[in-house]
Amino acid sequence: MSSIHARATTKSLVLRNTVGALFAAAGTAVVLAATRMDGDSGQAPMGLGAVLLIIGVFVLTPLLSRPLIAAAAPPCCACSACRAGSPGRTRCATPAVPPPPRPR
Repeated sequence: MSSIHARATTKSLVLRNTVGALFAAAGTAVVLAATRMDGDSGQAPMGLGAVLLIIGVFVLTPLLSRPLIAAAAPPCCACSACRAGSPGRTRCATPAVPPPPRPR
């Protein structure tokens, strides 16, 4: 059996989001601390902080993707399927703007 088809449990999602938030927070703290260092002494901490921040964002990507995609989605119609949030639908069956009438 492949683990690709296994659904993530709530406990695993909370753990992943917590670890991602900790990495991102640690990376942000190290980057901010490195900006206060003078000369070349801040380069290594800045690099470490950047790596930690990137890892944190990568781990948090599944959490951040749904709100970002919803914000970037084109406006949809007000049909009942869209208001109900039908799972698995990527586009509405009803266009947001009705097509112009055909000339006779």
